[in-house]
Order: sequence, then C-alpha cells, then structure tokens
Amino acid sequence: MTFTRIRRRVLGALLALSLLPAHEVAAHGVSLEIHHPKPADSAFHRNFLVPWTQKVEQDAGGRMRFHPHPTSTSGGATGLYDQVQAGDIDVAWTRIRTSPAQFPRMSVVEFPFTVRRAHGASRAVSEFVRTNDLSDRDFDGVRLLAVHVGDGSQLHWGSAIAEPPADVKGRRVAAATPGDAAMLAAMGAVPVEIPLPKMAEAMSGGSVDGALLSWSDAQAAGVDRAARSHTEFGPGNGGLASSLFALVMSSGSFGALADDLKTVVNANSGADTAAWLGRVMDDAATQARKAAAARGDAIRVLTREERDRWIAAARTVANARIDALEQADVRMKGFVERLREQLREFDAAD
Repeated sequence: MTFTRIRRRVLGALLALSLLPAHEVAAHGVSLEIHHPKPADSAFHRNFLVPWTQKVEQDAGGRMRFHPHPTSTSGGATGLYDQVQAGDIDVAWTRIRTSPAQFPRMSVVEFPFTVRRAHGASRAVSEFVRTNDLSDRDFDGVRLLAVHVGDGSQLHWGSAIAEPPADVKGRRVAAATPGDAAMLAAMGAVPVEIPLPKMAEAMSGGSVDGALLSWSDAQAAGVDRAARSHTEFGPGNGGLASSLFALVMSSGSFGALADDLKTVVNANSGADTAAWLGRVMDDAATQARKAAAARGDAIRVLTREERDRWIAAARTVANARIDALEQADVRMKGFVERLREQLREFDAAD
C-alpha cells in the first residue's frame, strides 16, 4: 500500500471519529469502577458520589467515566482499601481502621472528644495529612484523593430502655471499632463488637442494649429506627469519637491517565473535597436526629458533670493508645499537637 493511500485512510478515520456523537467519543476515553459500602439511597451516594463523579466527568470533557458500585465488597475477602492498593479496583471510598501496622499516625484523629463537626474537622484532617506528608507515609501504595471524618458517635438504646441513661455500667453496647470498645469498657459497659450491618438486628433482638454509633451511620444501618432513645454528648462535643474515611484511587489507574486527566483528578481532590464529604456527614446526622425526634424518641444530652466523667475516661484511653503506638516505634506525641493546631483553626468551638 502506498504512503498516499495510508495517509488517506488515517485522515478518513480521524474525520469519522470527529463526526461521532459526544457520548460515543467518551466511550473511547477512560472508564473507572468506583466502589463503596453504602447503599445507593445513602446520603454519601446521593449527595457526594453522584455530583462529584458528574463534576469530574464534565471537567474531563467526557473523556472519563465512572461506574459506581454501591453496597460493595468487591467480591473479595479483603477490604476495599486493600483491593485499591493491590490494583484490583480503580477507586473506592471506605472506612479505614488504624493500627500500629496501618495508618498509625492517623489514629490521633480517632481519639475521643477530638472532633466537633465533620465539615471543619475534615478540612483540618486533610491539612494535617498534607503538612505531615502522610499521603506517602500512611497511605503508601494508593493515590489519596480525600481523607475525612464522619459525625461523632452517640449512644442509641433499644426498646428495653425508655429513658436514655447517663451511666452505661454493665450494659451491653454494640461497638463498631476497637477504639469504641475500649472507651465503653473504660466506662464500665460490656462492649460487643458487631459489624455495622448486623447492629439493628442485634438491638431489635435484645442481644445488646444499645449501640455506640454516629447518627449518619445509625441512619444508614437502620439502627436509628431500631432504637427508642438516644444519649448525646452535648454542646461543644460533636460526639464521643469520629471514624476515618478515605477516597482512594489505584496508583496504577492514576498513573495510566493522560496528564490533563491527572490534573482534573487532582483539582477534584484534597481539602475542599474532604470538607464536602464532612458536610454531607453533618447534614445526614442532622436529618437522622430530626427524624428520631419526629418519631417521638427520647433524646437526652449529658450534663456537664456526666460529660466530665466521660472526658476523664477518654484521656486514659487516648494515653494508652499513644503508649502502645510509641512502644511499636511510632512517634506520636508531636502528631497529637499538630492535629490540635489544625482543629483549632478549622473546627473551633462556637
């Protein structure tokens, strides 16, 4: 075949491509699977994931397309984060669990009575990660798009408890994390670690008296509807403790993007995105609390004296966590103060 014929065929193919409808051109761009564990009707999916993916797709000129997988376990035994790290899935939003082996320096964010509102605290946490280079240190192996916190955990009680108690001693309380379990044990409760999807059933069946859970998680898991009364930790304390979440992308998936698409992803990542996620959590908590009040649930706020007892126990739990991390050769004390500096700026009391 002559050079002239080859040139005509190439030009013809380019012309045909330019005449394709926009959606067909987009089909030749980048297709990314995005997984998360929440249902499609959750506040996270409706109020963050859908508008965020739409914005990224629009900024990319239709050359990037996301395919959401809500209520996802990705069919594997390991967590969504691990599967992103392994390159098995492109993007995931998931709760992250801190330990001396994984995300050790991020554990300070989970200490009791650290967060007031998820919106401001998420920006603070994002800045904490950026200024301490934790994207590379604690999130090695993934592209960190956003890290944020949820609204604080409250106590939700089953139908056997009509009035929300201040004293949890001897009560069986479902806990979602080891940190929550440690805090409950410090107050004399009997913590029962139960997966989030099983908590409402455990409460309705009476195998636990209540659950320590954020309002937004309680709503998503149906715990708020299984409960009949609630104990809150009062003004100035968004809740007892907040969970950590991360929106992460496979390093391989990010590295395969064209440079201009990497710029689009970066522009839709970071502190502003983290604050958006935090605001979604705060709004979901407000709506869940309003719905509980409308159903006639009793909602009791701890008195100052009652909160002081919890705060004293929280110091013991936090100090024990710091000591354990220090013994594992993770230097923590400087990180505690650095996080507090960011929280004073972005999540200060009213």
